[in-house]
Amino acid sequence: MTTPRPLPAANTNSLQQQQQQQQQQQQQQQQQQQQQQQQQQQQQQQQQQQQQQQQQQQQQQQQQQQQQQQQQQQQQQQQQQQQQQQQQQQQQQQQQQQQQQQQQQQQQQQQQQQQQQQQQQQQQQQQQQQQQQQQQQQQQQQQQQQQQQQQQQQQQQQQQQQQQQQQQQQQQQQQQQQQQQQQQQQQQQQQQAVSISSHLAASTHKSCLYP
Repeated sequence: MTTPRPLPAANTNSLQQQQQQQQQQQQQQQQQQQQQQQQQQQQQQQQQQQQQQQQQQQQQQQQQQQQQQQQQQQQQQQQQQQQQQQQQQQQQQQQQQQQQQQQQQQQQQQQQQQQQQQQQQQQQQQQQQQQQQQQQQQQQQQQQQQQQQQQQQQQQQQQQQQQQQQQQQQQQQQQQQQQQQQQQQQQQQQQQAVSISSHLAASTHKSCLYP
């Protein structure tokens, strides 16, 4: 190794100055480095803050997304509820329609019952009419029978009258015969009287002639 040679005083001073300057420069550099480090730290802090902000933003975005999802879910639920309500309304409408149909059926049944009742009433009326007709027919038959009986009675009366007339005629004939017989008897009596008177006259004449 070589030993350094001693330098002159002027040189040493300049060296010292240079060294001081170098030290100052080094210090300045160190300060600059420190400043740079501080700046870097600040930048890092800023970056961290930015990252934190980004994370917060991401979290916020996630929260917003979650909120949106929740809102979507709520909307879906609302839609489902609306659909359910619509279904319920449709069911209610169907029920109402069914009720209306039932009411219509009931009305139709009532109408049918009324018609049946009317028909029954008509049948009853017809039966009553038939009964009345039968009664009328019976009355007519009775009247006819009465008429027949009257006719029979009239015929019997006529027969009786005819018999009476025949009897009267027979009586008249008998009377006529009796009258004829009486007349014959009278004639016979007259003839006998004439014959007797003639006989008496003859006998008296004879007695007069021949006393």
